[in-house]
Amino acid sequence: MKNMKGRTKKLTLGLLCGLVFVGYIVTVWANPPSGVTPTLIGRGTFDDFKLHADNLDFKVEAKSQIDLVVRTNDYLPGASSGWHTHPGPQCAVHQACTAVLLAGESDDRYHL
Repeated sequence: MKNMKGRTKKLTLGLLCGLVFVGYIVTVWANPPSGVTPTLIGRGTFDDFKLHADNLDFKVEAKSQIDLVVRTNDYLPGASSGWHTHPGPQCAVHQACTAVLLAGESDDRYHL
């Protein structure tokens, strides 16, 4: 029984070290944005809410407090937003652009 506890501790420690290593590698590989100028328009924190518009078939719900950020991003030709994530849902509105979405091996181009 003692031997099993020792193995469990070693396995747990090994998995923890592996997760820390993977987190470090992902952080190092993340490339920063280039050629992007962000301008903050507003920021606010909202409590939980429910919003719907039956005539538009539209529903939004936040079950806990959310942080809302509104900003513009100006992109130079060839700019990149870099590899990044968002802590929650994101809604993006584009005025006019040609976007290249890189996902896996495809280079899909969209004119917006």
